[in-house]
Amino acid sequence: MDRMRVNARGVRPLGWIGMRTRTLTLTLTLTLTMSLAATMPSRGDEPAGSLARYVPGHDRIAFYFEFDGLEAHRAAWEGSAAYKLLNQTKLGPLLEKLAIQALQDGQGPAPVNPPVEPAERVGIAEKILRQGFVYGLWDARADQKNPAYVVALRGLATPDVLRLIEDSLKPSRSAPTLAPIAGRTLHSLDKDTVWWAEKQDFLISTRPAEVIATIDGQTPNAGHHPIRTTLRKPADGLVPLAIGFADISALPPMPPQAAQVGLDGVKRVEFQWSFQDDAMLGVISVIAPSPRRGVLTLLDQPTFAVNSLPPLPAGLRGFGVLSIDLDAFYGRILDVVRKTTPNDGQGFARLEQALRQRFKLNLRNDLLKLIGPKFAVYSQAPPPAPGALMTALVGQVAGLTVAMQARDEALTPKLDTIVDAINIIIRSQQEAAQRRAGADPDAATPPIEFRKQAGSTQPMYVLNLPTGTVPPAVKMLIRPTLKLGKNQLVLGASTAAANRSFNLATLPADQLWKPTEKFEPMARRLPREMIFLTVNDPRDTLPALVESLPALIPQLNARLQGQAPGQANGQPAKPGPFHVEPADIPKADELKALLFPASLAITSESEGFRIVSREPIPTLSSPGTTGVLVAMLLPAVQAAREAARRAQCVNNLKQIGLAMHSYHDANGHFPNTILSKDGQRLLSWRVAILPYIEQKSLYEKFKRDEPWDSPHNKALLDQMPRIFACPSRPSQPGLTPYRGFRGDGAFFQDGNPSKLDNITDGTTNTIMVVEGREDVPWTSPDSDLPFDLMAAPSLLGAGSSHPGGFNALFADGSVRFLKTTLSPEVFRAFITRSAGDVIGVGGR
Repeated sequence: MDRMRVNARGVRPLGWIGMRTRTLTLTLTLTLTMSLAATMPSRGDEPAGSLARYVPGHDRIAFYFEFDGLEAHRAAWEGSAAYKLLNQTKLGPLLEKLAIQALQDGQGPAPVNPPVEPAERVGIAEKILRQGFVYGLWDARADQKNPAYVVALRGLATPDVLRLIEDSLKPSRSAPTLAPIAGRTLHSLDKDTVWWAEKQDFLISTRPAEVIATIDGQTPNAGHHPIRTTLRKPADGLVPLAIGFADISALPPMPPQAAQVGLDGVKRVEFQWSFQDDAMLGVISVIAPSPRRGVLTLLDQPTFAVNSLPPLPAGLRGFGVLSIDLDAFYGRILDVVRKTTPNDGQGFARLEQALRQRFKLNLRNDLLKLIGPKFAVYSQAPPPAPGALMTALVGQVAGLTVAMQARDEALTPKLDTIVDAINIIIRSQQEAAQRRAGADPDAATPPIEFRKQAGSTQPMYVLNLPTGTVPPAVKMLIRPTLKLGKNQLVLGASTAAANRSFNLATLPADQLWKPTEKFEPMARRLPREMIFLTVNDPRDTLPALVESLPALIPQLNARLQGQAPGQANGQPAKPGPFHVEPADIPKADELKALLFPASLAITSESEGFRIVSREPIPTLSSPGTTGVLVAMLLPAVQAAREAARRAQCVNNLKQIGLAMHSYHDANGHFPNTILSKDGQRLLSWRVAILPYIEQKSLYEKFKRDEPWDSPHNKALLDQMPRIFACPSRPSQPGLTPYRGFRGDGAFFQDGNPSKLDNITDGTTNTIMVVEGREDVPWTSPDSDLPFDLMAAPSLLGAGSSHPGGFNALFADGSVRFLKTTLSPEVFRAFITRSAGDVIGVGGR
């Protein structure tokens, strides 16, 4: 088999491999990303030795991704345009050279001897590409923090891969070998993950015993999982090279907010990647059966077919078409907003009222119902000439056009008013920009505005760009123009572009765009009914980009070095990591002969939605590449999810801090326990700040002369605002982890509320609220952590579900993550507000 080549989209991911990572999973993930993005063969039968045998086949599978490998589909791969581009032109060697340069730039000192060289890393990626892999995730619902997974790489238990493991996992090289299971020797990656060789295959898993039992036939494997079986059934003579699915029912339950907006209507997501003739076909299916509700209804839109496109200029090489009922879309957005964030819904109402009062304009009847449903976006610039890529890009911008279906007779009398409203918005933005720039507010500045053109037979408005608002070269090319013609409203980046599109609706069909030549096979393969379609012809753009690499590479190197091209502070520019020679560049004609138009379509059907791409070589925006990226990066999903939860926890504490300071502004001191007239402790400070976190109505429900656990007040426990709940821990309703320290010298002190002027240690050095190890009733006045200045230093009950530490809100409103290894003495100094024990940055 010819040496596998890598595509241009993979240069950056391969470069990442040179960085020292903590886990093998992430290292191999990033190695695969680039290689897989260039491949898609297909064959009608099940490949021998299916990798599904490594994944336990129970109904607890939440995510599954299987890539057969090119050896199983050699004939289809060698017949593809991607194979010919990468192996029959200089494109493959060029991209491989750039990939190795990226690896050499990022690898740093080698921790093993001999090191794994960049060329060897590319070779490992090629092996994975040829031989395939599988990834399975299960028990995601039962064990949300540590779901089980297995990664199996076919034929990768080889010396070079084992050296890559050692090279990437230097901190873990001393990890002990584990007790064998069923004759397998297991090696530890970390406290949860192990790897081992299964004959010539390389496996990583958090549940080795369960995986080995499946391999040995003691439990069923995923080969007969019903979703996998359906995805592997032939369709139009195709069997996908890569398949995958996410079963929503086996994933952790959606948060209430997601169900509230209708996302619980999604049952699963399916992925297929296969060959169709010489093209790559990627399909992502979102299974969400009708009737849908909430945000899912936003994609229930009028459809169009390839023979019912809006009028497009003949000879176009690329365009986008969208079908959307603006009025219905707006109404559905309003419905979702009103159910989830009523205050934002009031903002929409105020906008509509302002338009009615100032312009006598009804947003929905006078605008949204008169435009659409079909919208087209395209550029009328000619294809780039050899060696003139930048000039072509400027021309593309100047030729940019948005054409909208319109009821011109009804829209004509409203258009002046609509443009006036647009001008007011533009003017307000212009004035805001001038204020930010420190311009003289009394200076007369010509406004940027659309001006109606006199003498035009149809309404036409041109954006006036006064001298000084844009560079002269841009002003010569860009002159946004709005023009209303028969059944369409056209917005062009220039007047010439708008004029060229103006009469399209009146032209006969033979003078408009239609799929001919290489566009015809693409059009024939499109879905019958679509709500969105993009068509892109890379035959001009990709060869022009590759041809321009010798000129673009120095600019890229300069940016990577943080300097202007050619010079840096009067000195010659440092050499960058990338370099190519003119002899490395493939001939544009050779590339062009192998390329053909690509398409991406979105469909809306009774069973859900589909994203379908067909292209000669994958891009990062294609469903095929997207599916592989999702599969490759899923082992890091848990870490990403925790990062998001921790970020939300930080935001919660910041909002609490803002409320604390708002309370101080209104009352002259920070909140404290709510007391009865005779000094009895009734309610927590959290109740006191409710009016300052947009919860005044809840605040009014409390009987503030009764204790927190009185029958009336206790019934309000379950109405705890979300701001008091950390998303990283599954707390009981009404319990919060956010606690202050209470005691002499702490921020919360009975009978002596904190004020800004008595925090003499400094607000940046004084803790206001922390996460506690235990949750407490949010309304209880006895829920703070006790603090005794004379007690032995410790973390005093602070802690969280975040790995390694906990979040702390300081009196200046900042939130910092304090590690559990923090010195107890330093932590005690953070708790006190006026002890004179200020801690510098180094003590944190």
